[in-house]
Amino acid sequence: MALFDTDFAAADGIFSEAFGDTVSYHRGADSVATMTAEVNQIDHEVMDSEGFKTTIRSCDFVVDAADLVILGDTIDPRPGDRIKQTVGSEVRVYTVMHLLDRDCYEWTDPSKTQIVIHTKYTGVES
Repeated sequence: MALFDTDFAAADGIFSEAFGDTVSYHRGADSVATMTAEVNQIDHEVMDSEGFKTTIRSCDFVVDAADLVILGDTIDPRPGDRIKQTVGSEVRVYTVMHLLDRDCYEWTDPSKTQIVIHTKYTGVES
């Protein structure tokens, strides 16, 4: 790894710790991974087949790929998985989804160390 890449990875780690939230990643009833994520609300403008412009809001979670471990295996996100974020006394639930014509996740860097996971807000856990 080049010196710049090493320095960038260290700075990114510090940024994540300072500005990230602890979230839990869920697949099925018993599988959970806990990690730090940078959370971003993103608006995407799309044109439908009739020529109408629509705005789709996604909540994207940027996580270290190495943290996506469930039952001892590193996983790739897939639609229907859930991410839970505690904000105050609320547990907000987000569902992993495809974003328009893109997959439900994207790599942030050529080294494939971080993933952006596209989700939609689906409610508060009761």
